[in-house]
Amino acid sequence: EKQVFQAVRTPENATSILRDQAPQLRQADQRRENSLKPFFSSTAPPPPGRSSPHPARYAMFENLFKLGRFSRAEDGNNLSASLASYLTFFRPSSTSACPDSITSSASLRHDAASNSGSKSFVAHYYAIATDFYEYGWGDSFHFAPLSTDEPLQESFRRMEYYLALRLAPPHNAHIADLGCGIAGPARNIARFTSARVTGVTISDYQVRRAKALNAAYAESNKQNPRAGTVEVIEGDFMKLPFPDASLDAAYAIEAICHASDKRAVYAEALRVLKPGARFATYEWVMTPLYDPSNPEHVSIRYGIERGNGLPEIVPSSAVLADLAAAGFEILDSFDAVHGSEIPWYEPLQPRWTVRDFLKTRIGHLFTRVLTRVLEAFRLLPKGAAGVNEILMEGARCLVDGGESG
Repeated sequence: EKQVFQAVRTPENATSILRDQAPQLRQADQRRENSLKPFFSSTAPPPPGRSSPHPARYAMFENLFKLGRFSRAEDGNNLSASLASYLTFFRPSSTSACPDSITSSASLRHDAASNSGSKSFVAHYYAIATDFYEYGWGDSFHFAPLSTDEPLQESFRRMEYYLALRLAPPHNAHIADLGCGIAGPARNIARFTSARVTGVTISDYQVRRAKALNAAYAESNKQNPRAGTVEVIEGDFMKLPFPDASLDAAYAIEAICHASDKRAVYAEALRVLKPGARFATYEWVMTPLYDPSNPEHVSIRYGIERGNGLPEIVPSSAVLADLAAAGFEILDSFDAVHGSEIPWYEPLQPRWTVRDFLKTRIGHLFTRVLTRVLEAFRLLPKGAAGVNEILMEGARCLVDGGESG
C-alpha cells in the first residue's frame, strides 16, 4: 500500500507554470498549540513540567470511559447496531480469507457504495470508528511522511501545510475539504492559509463533533484576524452541495478511497472548481507488488479494507486514469512513501516499550480484555470491544502491507 499525491487543475489554465514550492514548515506556531484541545473536550492541564502535542494522552482512562457517549447520542445512535450493520458488508475475518469470497464481499461493498447504500456503508463505519480514531490518533485521520526530528502530530501538520502550498489558493479563498472527518486538517489549513474552508462529511456524528472542535478553534483565534474560518456540513462528495465553478481550491486526504466510483467524485470536484483552480488528494492505493493470486496479499488487502471502511483499494494507475477521465490536467503525482525518513506505518508497529506496548500481540490481548470488561460493567457501550478488534486487525494488516511493499 502507498499514498499518492495528485496535484491537478482544470485545463482552462493549463498554460500556467507549476512551480514546486519546497515547504519550510517546521517553524513553531504557538497559536496552533494553544488551539489544540484535549480529546473529548477534556480541559485538565498536562502534568507539571511535561508537554505533549496531544494534551489528553495522559488522561487515557478518563477519555476511554468517555467513549461511552455513544450510548447517549442525541439521535439514539447505537454502537452495537452500527457495528452489526457495518459487518454485513464483510466476511467475519480476513484470517481465513480466500480470493473468491473476498471478491464477492468487495462486489457487495462496491454496490453499496455506488448506490443509495453508500451513506449506510461509510457512515456506519465512522459512527463506530470516529471516537476510537480521535482517542488514539488525534483530530487528523490520516498518515504522513515521517521525519526523525519531529513528533507524529507535527508530521501530520507538515503534510497538511504542504498540501495547502500545492493548492496555491488566492487571497480570501474558499476551499473545500472532501471527506473532512472531524476537520483537523481543515482547521490547520484554514489557519495556515487564512482561507475559508468548508468540510464535507457523510457522517452526521462527525459533523456534531467537528462543530464542537471548530467552536474551540474560533475561540482560541479571536485575537488572530488572519486565522481562516472553518465550517463542516453533512453531505456526500458524490453530490457536492456547492454551485458550479464556485470554489478556489479543493482537496481530499485519504477520503476518496471510501468511494467505489472515484471518477464521479473527481468529476464533482471539477464541477465546483473555478477555471484554473487546483485539486489535490492523498490516496490509498495498491502498489505494483500486489499479487491478486497470492492468498497472503489478498488477506492483507481485505483486512485493510475491513478495518478502514473501504469498498476496494485500487492501483495508482486507476486513480490517474479516473482523474484524467473526469477532465483534470494532472500536474504532479508521486509516491509519498519515498518522502518518508521513517516508514509511514511506524506508529502502528509493535515494540516492547512502555509507549508502544499496546501495539504488540500481548498489548492487543490486554486491550481486548480491558474493553470487554469495561463493556460488561457498562463503562463502555455494547459493541466497543468488537470495534476495537476490527481496528486492531486493520492496523496489523496496514503494517503487514507496508512491510511487504
